[in-house]
Amino acid sequence: MKNIYKLGLQLSFSAGGKVGDSMYYLQNVQDFNPEGLLDVPPLPIDTLKEITYSGDYDKEKHYFVVQDSPLPFHITAIIPHYKHVSRT
Repeated sequence: MKNIYKLGLQLSFSAGGKVGDSMYYLQNVQDFNPEGLLDVPPLPIDTLKEITYSGDYDKEKHYFVVQDSPLPFHITAIIPHYKHVSRT
């Protein structure tokens, strides 16, 4: 048994998109900066973004990737972080 507790997303030239373990709980891949200009789209980022998984010890885990705005969103790798669990 293993428990996935976070995912690493390698983003390449991405400016928008959301990911999460439920369609009702999605996290933005790019953080909003309230000090920026409001009429300018966000700048694309090239980074490794870590997203925490709020699920439990289910045998099958699902993750949703949503592009809800017309901005570039490119995922080049998904890296699951997990820990082994032994049931006694």
